[in-house]
Amino acid sequence: MQPGDSLQCAIDTRYAQWHPGVAAGLTVLPLANVGNTHRDAALGARYPLPIHRHYCGEEIFVLEGVFSDEFGDYPVGHWVRSPHLSQRQPFNWEGCLILVKIGHLNVT
Repeated sequence: MQPGDSLQCAIDTRYAQWHPGVAAGLTVLPLANVGNTHRDAALGARYPLPIHRHYCGEEIFVLEGVFSDEFGDYPVGHWVRSPHLSQRQPFNWEGCLILVKIGHLNVT
């Protein structure tokens, strides 16, 4: 958490409006934006994403299903932290629900 990031937010995801993501079959629910930090829930049904870099890092917590990338599979309860400028190519063949936080890790 960053200074000033004290906003408590409750969203009923059953009724919230999900938006198309960057790949076919990927949907995203924006949860919060504080400064340059973004928190999103992402729901995917069978998608490969392009290789991408994480500027100022990315953290993923798997809520349902299995999130996968070229390094392995991450089932429910796994937390994946990627440092500044790391890259990965995520994919999912069965669908999963993840909580994603990007742009919050210090560049050192």
